[in-house]
Amino acid sequence: MNISVSDLLGLNTFNITGAPIVSNAADIQQRRDAGVNMSIAGMRHSQGGHTALKDGEMLLTETMNTKPRAHGGSPDAAQADAMPPTTVTVDAGMTWAELHFHLGVLRGAPCVHQSSAHFSIGGSISVNCHGRDINFGSIASTVESLEVLAGDGKTYTASRTQNNDLFRAVIGGYGACGVILNATLKVAPNFMMWRTQNMDKQKPLTLDEYEQHLHKVENEKIDYLQMHHGWVNVSADDYLGKVIAYDVLKVDPQMATNQNGSMELGKDNELKHEGWGEGEILRAGWHAMHGDKNIKKQIWEALVRNCSDTKPYSRINFLRESISFTQSKFDGKGVDMLQEYFVPLSSFKLFMERLKTIFPYNDGDGAMADGVQLNSITIRYVRAEDDERAVPYLSYCPKGQSRISVAVDAYVPFGGQHPCPKARDQFIGAMDAAIERGGSYYLPYYSFADQALFERAYTNVAALKSAIGRYNPDHRFSNEFLKQYKIH
Repeated sequence: MNISVSDLLGLNTFNITGAPIVSNAADIQQRRDAGVNMSIAGMRHSQGGHTALKDGEMLLTETMNTKPRAHGGSPDAAQADAMPPTTVTVDAGMTWAELHFHLGVLRGAPCVHQSSAHFSIGGSISVNCHGRDINFGSIASTVESLEVLAGDGKTYTASRTQNNDLFRAVIGGYGACGVILNATLKVAPNFMMWRTQNMDKQKPLTLDEYEQHLHKVENEKIDYLQMHHGWVNVSADDYLGKVIAYDVLKVDPQMATNQNGSMELGKDNELKHEGWGEGEILRAGWHAMHGDKNIKKQIWEALVRNCSDTKPYSRINFLRESISFTQSKFDGKGVDMLQEYFVPLSSFKLFMERLKTIFPYNDGDGAMADGVQLNSITIRYVRAEDDERAVPYLSYCPKGQSRISVAVDAYVPFGGQHPCPKARDQFIGAMDAAIERGGSYYLPYYSFADQALFERAYTNVAALKSAIGRYNPDHRFSNEFLKQYKIH
């Protein structure tokens, strides 16, 4: 049996031999022992062949989601002064949205995941995701241990102190060594928080001012700051020159209480629906931009006016925002596409000025000759990891070095099934600019880089291959991304 599967954008299509639903290690082991070659799929948000293997099976892991096991904290969560657990062990197929319901009633919350909750936990670990919390780095910094079924058929515990090469190969390894069965993660208190713009000064910042603001974020000079991200102006006026600084602050316990009367920790028995509507509004606006150049300006002005909210929300509810704006599919002419770059803070302004030349302002109608048309650029701060044992082999943050994430969402014209040549050159130019400034680019998205560019950005591939040789020597678990860059 052959099944045709595609990625999130509808761009990469592969023929696979099956897509079995697996619920536990025994299901996977049985297929491995039968000589089946397999790829691993969570919620399938990656965009470059990461979850598919030609002529192999795609393991669907959503049902690997038994009840999480919390560790530490107060034995009775109903007590008014109950403390949250310190760690939680969760199956890899569970989504963050599902985990929220388990942790919320315990006054706990995840430390790190993407800006929304639709992703599987195993998938988030496999891409070494990052979030908006300025107190943590990538998700690797919050993983205590992993249970992994490797390609050699054995089940391993991997951590900073046990099978550390496997730990560093699996986190951010895109399934290179095997399947994550479960993970033990650090848990954060579910603080009440509120969002403000530039510490309530209510005005966008210049690149110089925003870089100074990021230095305050890095050096923890902002009281009660818990999360941060920036939104860059892509309208014609001050194009790529102004940034909204979104700061999410822990509510001062002397100033506000939550709905349960607790001064600090939120106990969430009911969570808001995923998505606050911004995604749907932005998507509609971005499509309208292709025919009306004034829409970009109107969206920017609306963001400036509405970016602060004095109403407190729990940490978990801040993590439940919409990603509908990443759901655009290829329409035969083009598609909205994400790319992400990482640069040192000292290079942020220079990199943004370089992007302005790589992606000149474009309010055309999507013609191929015009190249990329920017929908948005958002900024996040990724704190450095000082423990080398927790730095993945395919890491975008080297040991001891923080990074600024610059995420570009753009409309990309296509010719047939391929991005137009100008768009491809623009994205490659942005990757090259990041690498020249000591940075890199993110791997889960549509692949523009050739082998040489990939190896310039990720210099520790040899260590990853060594781990693969030990734990997955026959490449029983693999995918098209790993094959494209000769990791398998």
